[in-house]
Amino acid sequence: MLDVFGVDLGLGYDIGCGFCETLNNSPLGAMARKHNHQCLVGAFHGHAHNRLCQSRFLTTYVEGLGTEDLETCERFFSRLNTLAGSTRHASKFHRRQAIAEFAMYNDKFETFQNLSKFPDPCLLVLTTQVGTFLLNNYKQALCLLNTKPAVMAGLELVGGGNGDIVDTWLI
Repeated sequence: MLDVFGVDLGLGYDIGCGFCETLNNSPLGAMARKHNHQCLVGAFHGHAHNRLCQSRFLTTYVEGLGTEDLETCERFFSRLNTLAGSTRHASKFHRRQAIAEFAMYNDKFETFQNLSKFPDPCLLVLTTQVGTFLLNNYKQALCLLNTKPAVMAGLELVGGGNGDIVDTWLI
């Protein structure tokens, strides 16, 4: 990943805080530091970690990450669990076939459609049901940006100045 994606890469992992130490002590450690690699913990798992871990690795406090919670795989595997009942007694071949079909369906009719504001008219009903990923994230980002003046006024009121002091509160 470091070779392909280059610098300033962040990797979300349930135990990203522990993995960071492992990575730093591995043969890839020097390369990861050179590329400014950041190990992260997803929002769901991060809240179970201690405060020091959260302030360093939790997505909420990583500048530039936006509203990403790094739990996409968790959601996908949670949905994949719906196959368990119907494939429990299936052969290995048929179980793998069902998983492959599920993944292809998900890619073709859900993931791709969620990336577009203007869906294929044939899939309008399906797309409307699952929402549109980019449009919803854009709206959420606009709402967050609209709160900035109020947050800055609140910080000024409590002596937080321009907000730089908030970074010191996290340490």
